[in-house]
Amino acid sequence: MTVLRHYAEWACHLSYEDLPVVVASNAKKAMIDTIAAMLAGVNEPVSRKILAYVAREKAAGNATVAGSNCRFSAASASLINGAMAHALDYDDLLTSTRSHPSAVLVPAVLAVGETRNASAAEVLVAYLAGLELIDKIGSLAAFAQYAKGWHTTSTLGGMGAAAGAGKLLKLPPAQMRMAVSIAASMAGGLQKNFGTMTKPLHAGLAAQAGVMAALLAADGFTASDDVFAGKDNYLEVTAQIAEPPSIPSFGSPFAVVSPGLHVKRYPCCFATHRALDAVFSIRSEHPQLDVKQIGSITCMAPARSFTALIYDSPATGLEGKFSMQYVVAAAWIDGWVNISSFTDEMVGRKNVRSLMEKVRKVEDPNLSITDPDGTDRRFTEVTIEMTSGPVFQKRVVRPKGSVDVPLTEGELAEKFLECSTGILSGIQQNTALNILRGLESVNSISELMGSLRATN
Repeated sequence: MTVLRHYAEWACHLSYEDLPVVVASNAKKAMIDTIAAMLAGVNEPVSRKILAYVAREKAAGNATVAGSNCRFSAASASLINGAMAHALDYDDLLTSTRSHPSAVLVPAVLAVGETRNASAAEVLVAYLAGLELIDKIGSLAAFAQYAKGWHTTSTLGGMGAAAGAGKLLKLPPAQMRMAVSIAASMAGGLQKNFGTMTKPLHAGLAAQAGVMAALLAADGFTASDDVFAGKDNYLEVTAQIAEPPSIPSFGSPFAVVSPGLHVKRYPCCFATHRALDAVFSIRSEHPQLDVKQIGSITCMAPARSFTALIYDSPATGLEGKFSMQYVVAAAWIDGWVNISSFTDEMVGRKNVRSLMEKVRKVEDPNLSITDPDGTDRRFTEVTIEMTSGPVFQKRVVRPKGSVDVPLTEGELAEKFLECSTGILSGIQQNTALNILRGLESVNSISELMGSLRATN
């Protein structure tokens, strides 16, 4: 049996009763975190522009756009919510695929689930089914794709969204294969667009593509019966892999447990997070250090650790999210990095620009971010040299929010409240959070979506 046939059989027969308790729990946490990121992105320019575009298209429907009174078709709502979820780079990531899967998956399954009046348990299962495809195919293809300049959130996410949407549409295995294959032809997204509105658009387009692919498959639309096998298959074209070496064990373990999702503590590129933890640690241990006496700050890591950090001298808040120089300088001067750190005004501050000139990122070409067996070897070592006096150094392997150092339930709730403040009322915040905490027992996902609509 080929990979896609095996996957389709597995996904179509997956039920909530099959889920270990930890799997269901981690899926709920992913929902909380992604919806938080989605709400935080409501008022971002990219979100407003995409919402205006969809409104002009008059894509009427019953799927909710979070933080608004708007309801559109499932595909259009997925486009907007996906872009919002990724707008601040505050959404989770799956390091095995170098992608942000939940920003694509959650909007897609929520939209289709709402239009189909699915239970929350069904939505959770659909999310997990999509995540498995992203993880297992991404584990084969993602690093090769990323090295070529592709944004793997987009190249992998649409297929996962198609699978999740197909699960909610109750597609049989043959049509599930069609849905995934259709979505594979809509894969795209360039790293060249990082630091612009188009990066979050990638997540929205992937979510929209997945929903569209599933709906087309449900209507009998055809595609390759196995897009991962044979000449010119998806893996060969995008990652130079002729055939998968073996059939992945879907759900053994579930990706949401191992390798697990990294939930972001900071709203910026994950490639900066180890450095940020190191800077805050040094700053806390040595509060007497005078920024004026800092001679240099060096951030060292294995080769290709900083690929996404394409702005050494950012001019905008968006570019600042992909600048090691900016986030390190801002962290040291302010003592924090949060949503408000990434405005054009904050990036342009003279004291920050001055310290940025002393920050450099160095990749050691003799060190790899992974072993041949896939073991993660990433770290970032921050060295602060004073103009006179001692040298301070800190190495971080597992940043806060990673699988080994997860956010606590309280910290995740704090993130949800931070992201939704000003978007939802206090009563709505508490209502939504309570629904999310007990999501598996909610009979209709519409109950959750109703709590996420604006009251004005």
